[in-house]
Amino acid sequence: MEHLALMIGCLAQQTVSKQAIAKRLTAAATGFVQQALYTTLSNTADWKRVARKGYFSSFGRVILNDSTCLSLPAPLAKAYPGNGNVTGKSLAVLKIQTFYDLLQDRILTLSLSGFTRNDQAASPDILAVARKGDLVLRDLGYFVLNVFASLGKNGVFFLSRWKYGTHVYSKTGQPVDLWRTLRSRGSFDEWVCLGNDRVPVRLVALPISSSQAAARRRQARQNRDQRCQPARERLGLMNWEIFITNVPASIWSTAAIAEVYGVRWRIEVIFKAWKSGFRLDRLPPHGSQFQIEVLIFAQLLLITLFHAFFEQLQLFCQHRHRRSISLLRLVDVLVWVLPHAGKPLIPRITPTLLLALCLRHAAYDKRQEQKHFFQSAFGLG
Repeated sequence: MEHLALMIGCLAQQTVSKQAIAKRLTAAATGFVQQALYTTLSNTADWKRVARKGYFSSFGRVILNDSTCLSLPAPLAKAYPGNGNVTGKSLAVLKIQTFYDLLQDRILTLSLSGFTRNDQAASPDILAVARKGDLVLRDLGYFVLNVFASLGKNGVFFLSRWKYGTHVYSKTGQPVDLWRTLRSRGSFDEWVCLGNDRVPVRLVALPISSSQAAARRRQARQNRDQRCQPARERLGLMNWEIFITNVPASIWSTAAIAEVYGVRWRIEVIFKAWKSGFRLDRLPPHGSQFQIEVLIFAQLLLITLFHAFFEQLQLFCQHRHRRSISLLRLVDVLVWVLPHAGKPLIPRITPTLLLALCLRHAAYDKRQEQKHFFQSAFGLG
């Protein structure tokens, strides 16, 4: 609070006490900053779309949906209940559900809850975000069959890993012994039905290397809870990557599925940028619920504006300079440069200078032997 009072004092050209700031960080202040965030999100989400080539050319948007968690001061455990610990203390953990458009590098919307609302409970949230022609990429935490069914009925495409234990049936309704089938065939790519509701999906299974499969089995066996030791069948299925989708083979070949799913890791890079660059996870150890919420919403507002800037800068650099900008490197450049602007060391930073700095220090290296994210993601197919 002291640093916030100092900053506001500098901007207002007068001294401001931390107590005065604290009194104004109320529910009304939280509501104002929250509304500013969601207004900004709604105003940027429908900007002119940019066509992308490769495996994503058939979709309106490619939505990455995942969550990240922030530890909060313990007194906020009632508002944002977290997981328990061995001491029995109540922990406060904030979970941020993020919906991100990969094609435009833009946040579509955010939702905040306590840790106890897990990803499976949040799975239906995608139905209010995705629209006809979109593609949704999510991990196993969001695996809910009736959500997949609803997405398909709404004309939304999806790609997910298959969840072990989910019953598989042929189109004629006969049970499919997936392990036995894969051992005889080696791979699989057919339309099947899942679960009691017989949700139609395209199930794709691709073999992985023996070293990768062995690493998976080692990790599974290391589970401390002996009740969770994997069955022989489950260990056997670890020889394959198994996915479900409703994207037809006319758009994606069998080999394309695993390559496309790998793009989902982009959301982890985004969360890393938020925490390491914007320090989203470095909240004050004390403060009221409203004070903490104002800081979080203000940081998310800044992050939203950054992503809008990043997308425009990316398009400009790719078009004019044939260079792509690294998200993490750009955060590092801006976090270092902007706070020093106007100081004696760096008296003035013009847009031309900022662009030159970004091209020099934030652009991907020109390396022939290794593809960067944009080459891999949008050069697919």
